[in-house]
Amino acid sequence: SIGMLSVLSRRTIVSNPWMIFLSTAFVVSLAVIDSGVINVALPILSHYFDVNFQIIQWLITAYLFAVCLMIPIAGRLSDVFSSRQTYLFGIAVFIIGSFLCSIATQIHEFIFFRVIQGIGASFLLANTQAILMHTFPKALRGRALGINSMIVACGAIVGPSLGGFLIQFLGWRSIFYINIPIGLLGYLGTFIYLKQDEKTTKEQIDFSGMGLFAISLLLFLGLLSHEELWQAGYITYLFVILFFVFSALFIKRELTALMPFIALSLFRICSFLFGTVNMFFVNLIFMINSILLPYYLMSVKLFYPAIVGLFLLISPLFVGAFAPLSGYVGDRTQRFILLQQVGVIGFIIALSLISLYNLHTSILFIVISQSLLGIAMGIYLSPNNYLTFSDVSFTKIGVASGLAAFSRNFGRIIGVTLCSAVLQIVRAMLFKNATGQLVHYPEVIVLSNKVLMILSIVFSVVILFLSSVNTAVKKRI
Repeated sequence: SIGMLSVLSRRTIVSNPWMIFLSTAFVVSLAVIDSGVINVALPILSHYFDVNFQIIQWLITAYLFAVCLMIPIAGRLSDVFSSRQTYLFGIAVFIIGSFLCSIATQIHEFIFFRVIQGIGASFLLANTQAILMHTFPKALRGRALGINSMIVACGAIVGPSLGGFLIQFLGWRSIFYINIPIGLLGYLGTFIYLKQDEKTTKEQIDFSGMGLFAISLLLFLGLLSHEELWQAGYITYLFVILFFVFSALFIKRELTALMPFIALSLFRICSFLFGTVNMFFVNLIFMINSILLPYYLMSVKLFYPAIVGLFLLISPLFVGAFAPLSGYVGDRTQRFILLQQVGVIGFIIALSLISLYNLHTSILFIVISQSLLGIAMGIYLSPNNYLTFSDVSFTKIGVASGLAAFSRNFGRIIGVTLCSAVLQIVRAMLFKNATGQLVHYPEVIVLSNKVLMILSIVFSVVILFLSSVNTAVKKRI
């Protein structure tokens, strides 16, 4: 199972739940922000290191891959030791990774240092929702989860905004320098407010499951992100066969292991299954938008990074306003499914508008469409989080929270990889012998945006369908 804090089987000293919330929110926001802070820097970094998008996108993918792989391990270690020790360890590793990224001189070492960052971030991301579900009474959980969702969502989108300002005025290395003092403050806050807890069980790590999962994921990402493999004939078939073989071995291992790497048994709970699948698609959609928008604004509109940063602030501002409000309304009315569906309909409307971006789109149109996307996200997040965990036993809430965190980050990985694949295909279609950076091909950016937004609309329809199915299941129960 995906280990998290076994918060429900251990005694944790909680004097004020909101102080615990603040300490966890501070450090988790640091990790989430850094998963997106590099997005706006991709065109600049691609030019600085003289590599194409298929290479530079690994600065994002490597970080998210490390998070996905290490979240279960981080949870297990927090079970073996304590939440306080693992949290402090995670912050320390994250700070070290940030420093190493700030001094990177070669693209391959830069990617490796991003992996170190991701390992640190996994210890911070693995336990937050489990702690909140345990710390807050039922009447306040929707509100707490709503605010936490606001922090996570805003962190993921504010990251590029912050990056734009720092790059414009201080250079790209500053986006990593800033993590050091903030990380030290987070370490101090965690040291003071997150008290020592007592472990009551000894956990084991499913290294076999972890290895099979890592190989399967790497094969999958390789197939999506490397155009050369699609034209390699038998090599492509070999990759596909290996992917299915290792995936099957992984599933078999997880279904038979006493302490599996991923708790597949939780997917028997319909609300949890639908909720985690929805988390995957929502994070995939938002990662696509957060990657394409900086390229569109720099390539088509010729904006400087600081201006791009301002545009990337639009969505999180509305998420911040509507996520707590949606959680509050949900707590008062218990109409979580209705709120979820309203949010998804908002996704479809906003994504339809974003798909219309072209070489002459007005600034006002961009502002309106990005605002609608933020409003929809704010309405959607809290109800979906509540419904995801509503039928999960309290004895398994920590495990479920870890799997939800995994689902979010896996969605972001696939979003990055899907962007890379579509950009390659579109550039090959429009400019067969194209060389150089993507920012020199605005037509490629516009058409890729249209294709990816249409795909995102399809994903939104899937989310709406799953929400409707969940409604029918709950009515039968």
